[in-house]
Amino acid sequence: MGKRSGTADMAGTGGRTETGEERRNIRIGHSCGNGDRNRSKDRGEKGDAVQNRLLGYLSLGWLRPGPLCYGKMCDCFEQTTWITFKEAATDGGTVNLEEYTSVTGYISKCIDVTVSKTITTCPNQKPWMTAERIHGHFKDTGDTWRMWEGIQAITNYRKTSTSCDSDAIFPDALNDFYARFEAQNNVASEKSIPLQNDQVLCLTAADVRCTLRGVNPWKAAGPDNIPGRVLRECADQLVDVLTDIFNISLSCTVVSTCFKTTTIVPVPKKPTVSCLNDYCPIALTSIIMKCFERLVMRHIKTQLPPSLDPLQFAYRPNRSTGDAISTTLHLALTHLDKKGTYIRMLFIDFSSAFNTIVPQHLIGKLILLGLNTSLCNWILDFLTGRPQFVRIGSSTSNTTTLNTGAP
Repeated sequence: MGKRSGTADMAGTGGRTETGEERRNIRIGHSCGNGDRNRSKDRGEKGDAVQNRLLGYLSLGWLRPGPLCYGKMCDCFEQTTWITFKEAATDGGTVNLEEYTSVTGYISKCIDVTVSKTITTCPNQKPWMTAERIHGHFKDTGDTWRMWEGIQAITNYRKTSTSCDSDAIFPDALNDFYARFEAQNNVASEKSIPLQNDQVLCLTAADVRCTLRGVNPWKAAGPDNIPGRVLRECADQLVDVLTDIFNISLSCTVVSTCFKTTTIVPVPKKPTVSCLNDYCPIALTSIIMKCFERLVMRHIKTQLPPSLDPLQFAYRPNRSTGDAISTTLHLALTHLDKKGTYIRMLFIDFSSAFNTIVPQHLIGKLILLGLNTSLCNWILDFLTGRPQFVRIGSSTSNTTTLNTGAP
């Protein structure tokens, strides 16, 4: 990929360093082409007009907020009186969690106000596309296939599927398709009454801060539009209010709707799609909720008994598919070493296993594993009443509430 720093050692630059004029800030949505053509003109590059046009495609704009922007955000969050949000959501000593989590809207607004996005242009998007390789694609003018292969490689051309993406009802059709398992669930979800000695999980600010600092900054933001980099850079300023929200959620066994909302972005599984099943649903959820889930999952793993199946390799620490294959081969080959033996194997693949989870049945199994009632009630609330909608470009579907499956 193109270098993100100001130093460029790519084709056409001679290993020099970009000047301040070449590293410039431009408004999002404006074309970079004029600057690239001017730069080529200043260098006095001559040659075939088509080839120069193709070389112009090698410029790349990097969308990247500068360090100063995060400093401004940290200052903004540092001066915020977070207790005001809790006081506004408290009525008669009871905190309305739905209203309290409106703090995420405030965080998103601060990001819009304080972050100025910068695009740094580099002369080459593909450093491996050297001048020699480009000339090689166009040396033999009679080889049209190689010429078009070069054009597609340089311009990063990708075939677009001729589907009905522009259809206004298409997002709704996809959303209904992804929620098709909802009709098969006729089991009502009901929380259990916790015992008097039931211990509620309480998270510490240190654990929340550590989780926020470990967020992948390149993860796509969820419906709340709060990027992972903001949570990572401003962890010290956001840790107190988020820890308070998490602990109130655990004590009330309620998960706020904004944390459960999912945006589905469909991605084609193949170049040409013919049915709704040819789209792979990519679920975007709140990164704050992902941090919350990670903290709860860490606690659950400490509560699980050692009596789990030793041959379960999925979702177990220090185990992988490779371990499952090695174990299976070892058992099979050891058995085949005996004279006159043979082996029969049955492979089963559960179609849409996570989409067909019935929360009430899952909670019953978790209770048998020894999880306390409060935590099971919290998991049940997290898995039920989940709003979901499909987004294709600027078009969005109607929202569907799910009580089946997992996000």
